[in-house]
Amino acid sequence: MFGGYLYFHKAPHAEEFHSELIRKLERLHMYDCLRTDKTMMGNSVELRVPFLDKSFIEYVMSVDANDKMITNERPMEKYILRKAFDKSECGEDYLPSEILWRQKE
Repeated sequence: MFGGYLYFHKAPHAEEFHSELIRKLERLHMYDCLRTDKTMMGNSVELRVPFLDKSFIEYVMSVDANDKMITNERPMEKYILRKAFDKSECGEDYLPSEILWRQKE
């Protein structure tokens, strides 16, 4: 939803970026969710995925794709999500800065 995979850096424009986000979301149940579900069941762990709440998905997908793309002003994947948890924005110290702003691996 936020364009967090590193290959999103290469999106040529917002329409292509948004189309790829939709494609990934539509296939989420075939790959990421299936793998995660099997892993959790195999270890008797109940999984909670608040980012898959329908209202949250609708909200995030309504955000302009230009605001999710990597730019000089937003030099990192998932910038708007990271910024929401930044102490300078929310007043809380949820995550240390070195964790919040490290590159996805």
